[in-house]
Amino acid sequence: MGAPAMKFTKSTGAKAQGDAIVFSLDVNGVTRQFEISGDVLRRRFGARDGSAAELLHAFENGADAVRDAASQARSIPTEGVIPLGAGDFD
Repeated sequence: MGAPAMKFTKSTGAKAQGDAIVFSLDVNGVTRQFEISGDVLRRRFGARDGSAAELLHAFENGADAVRDAASQARSIPTEGVIPLGAGDFD
């Protein structure tokens, strides 16, 4: 069985940074940077541990939910990284 395609991961430039995934997503024509915690990726999207491979795999599996959460967070006034936590996926 081959590795998954990881299309969402590649298209967002996602990378593991500590116990989180940092990625960029175009929201209403503006590219914003987001961060999703390893805790959310383990609890909600099935990452088995905090390794980069597991976090990225869980991020890919949760692509639709992550995209939805990021679009809902677009009104947060911030110039920096926009954190996505457990409350963004309720």
